Amino acid sequence: MLISFLKILFRYVLARFLELSAALEPGTKPKCDKTAILTDAIRMVNMLQEETSRLKEQNVKLKEKINELKVLPLLLLLLIVLPYQIFIMYLSWALPFFDSYVRIKP
Repeated sequence: MLISFLKILFRYVLARFLELSAALEPGTKPKCDKTAILTDAIRMVNMLQEETSRLKEQNVKLKEKINELKVLPLLLLLLIVLPYQIFIMYLSWALPFFDSYVRIKP
């Protein structure tokens, strides 16, 4: 009874190792060497952790860039639109004086 349980357990563990091997290298024949499968799994986990940290850094940089771009319309308003508005206000104030000065009286 114990031996049959151990055989079932061994087959179950072997099947999980084969699934892991197939998941690590899809399209190739699964490896049967448990040490090689675990080594590949560790390598893959480390590679994914490095990629995760790289993507997190990239995400932070992109968020900073988004915040910079959110400020850009305000800067454009201050540098382009606001001086134009001030100029128009000045013209509306100064034009009557200029108009009366330039106008030739008959």
